[in-house]
Amino acid sequence: TLGGGGSFLNMDQDIQIARVFVSSGAFDGSNISELAKAHVDLLISGEIKHHHMLELRAYGIAALAVGHDASERVILPSLGKRLHLQFPGLGVAIAGGLDYNNMVF
Repeated sequence: TLGGGGSFLNMDQDIQIARVFVSSGAFDGSNISELAKAHVDLLISGEIKHHHMLELRAYGIAALAVGHDASERVILPSLGKRLHLQFPGLGVAIAGGLDYNNMVF
């Protein structure tokens, strides 16, 4: 589990998934046509703007927005280990930080 508070999906029907593209953080939409040419079936990202969700659906690409922090948090343990191996004298700590999906503005 990604540990996020919720997610957004741009489709209301089941589709066959063979190729997945993962983009952590915020998806900027600049490569949607390239994703279609590469026959991507599903895009998973932290945040996806509404008009990009609609454009992806028009191309037949399912899109799942899982929350900005949830899409980045999963890499932190691996990144921490790599940093510790590369720089053994450097203290590395993974902070839980804010859960942006549960913030109220």
